[in-house]
Amino acid sequence: MPSPSVLHVRAVTREGRPVKDAQILLWRIIPAGAPKPLPGIWSTSESGELRARLPLPPELLTVARENQTPLRFLVLAWHPQAGWAWSVVRQNALQNMNLTLTSAGQCTWTVQNCFGEPAKGLKGRIVQLRIPEIATPVPLPQMPEAVLQTNAGGKLTVGLPEGSTAYWAWGGELPAGMRWRFHEPVPLSVGEQRVRYHLGTREVRGRLVDARTHQPLREGAVLLRTQPGKWFQCLPTDYLALTDAQGRFTVYLLPDPTGPVVPTLCRFSSGAELWASLIPPDARPPVQTACERWDLGEVALNAPDAFIVGEVRGPNGKPAPFALVVGQQKQPNAQERFA
Repeated sequence: MPSPSVLHVRAVTREGRPVKDAQILLWRIIPAGAPKPLPGIWSTSESGELRARLPLPPELLTVARENQTPLRFLVLAWHPQAGWAWSVVRQNALQNMNLTLTSAGQCTWTVQNCFGEPAKGLKGRIVQLRIPEIATPVPLPQMPEAVLQTNAGGKLTVGLPEGSTAYWAWGGELPAGMRWRFHEPVPLSVGEQRVRYHLGTREVRGRLVDARTHQPLREGAVLLRTQPGKWFQCLPTDYLALTDAQGRFTVYLLPDPTGPVVPTLCRFSSGAELWASLIPPDARPPVQTACERWDLGEVALNAPDAFIVGEVRGPNGKPAPFALVVGQQKQPNAQERFA
């Protein structure tokens, strides 16, 4: 039985300093087909070295020895600061390898939405490399350290490998506009890549205040309802948002080519409900591929002072749902409806 193969790698910088915690990955190169990854990701020690036994089945080693066909491997090293290095070697060379990590430069992403606001927290990583010695792209496994995300300014910086082309893919929870635009990995190059994407939504914002005291109506549930256009036979769509301590709310509507926003139901924490028309005075059907922001401004509502809570039952003593209750106020000829 053939002896197990041993992997001994020393990772250093261009100046010869050892690289601690460099990630070491290994692929077996198949004559016809894509490189086959070997299970496991290793890390170098403080001295920049790695010693490990390769997870190769004994049958593979036996066949390679009997057929006098030496196995070939791709060894890749990566470190967030030091950069990249790789080498295509035969099996016997795995026992003593030196990899010099370098970088070809940096690619900076600047991502903004269609309103020019920076997109914070978008995540992505390099998902594959095109190495000249390898006929097919080399897919990279998921490594938590390799996932980057945009900062508060919508920027992130990626270190690029030298002598190969890196392909980037955005992942995680992405806005619809980013998903539509980046559904395939894209090649990276040194410099800045600026991206502006459509949110794919209409943003409706406003502030609810008490009409008498002008104090903010906090913790109120705002329900926006959109009606389909005359060419669309579908049900209305409801969107819900809660007002904050200042009475502000924001609702994001899906893009609809003709559907207007219709009267809005405001439900307060006490259970009371009021209808208010929050249609913008200059509302117009938005373009389906565009994004719009509707600021309704300050909306004054006559919040109720008192509430009537009760239960309506029918002649059989069972609760009567959807009953209409009419309450008479003290002033003559004044009535209010309660749902």
